[in-house]
Amino acid sequence: VIENHPEWLARVPGMSLKKAISISEEFKAQSGVRSAMIFFRDWFGPAITMRIYKKWGSAAVDVAKANPYKLCEEIVGVGFERVDKMAGEIGIAHDSIERIKSGVQYVIKYNEIQNGHTCLPRGKLVDSCARLLGVSSERADEAISALLKDGSVKYVRVDDEQYIYSKRSY
Repeated sequence: VIENHPEWLARVPGMSLKKAISISEEFKAQSGVRSAMIFFRDWFGPAITMRIYKKWGSAAVDVAKANPYKLCEEIVGVGFERVDKMAGEIGIAHDSIERIKSGVQYVIKYNEIQNGHTCLPRGKLVDSCARLLGVSSERADEAISALLKDGSVKYVRVDDEQYIYSKRSY
């Protein structure tokens, strides 16, 4: 009643329609947080779950189910490995293009942070991603092409080799 029919709540003596609607809206907001906490509990703690909820509100669970890799791209403190585990557990295909694109970005970012490389030769990036993700080199190369097309990564050509950069490093 509180969630779906606040006007019925207004029938209670002393309860105005305005107050009933306010209670309903607050209940719905809390319900969204509760749903997010329940859904994400196996993968993230309350602090990260709240960051996810603040980013997408009551749509957080739907966003994560549609493309969990958005979490590691847009939420500070959410890493690829954890999201990849979550994605597998909720049924995202091992060879999903979104998974592979996110994996490519992870490899680029990892090499920036750990090794100080601002870019990687495309061939080496393809091999690293294919090995890390357990997919074919062709599938990894397709993901790089998709990222280049949508502008998520950039490249510079030197001789016959493309050097792939994150947008930030480029």
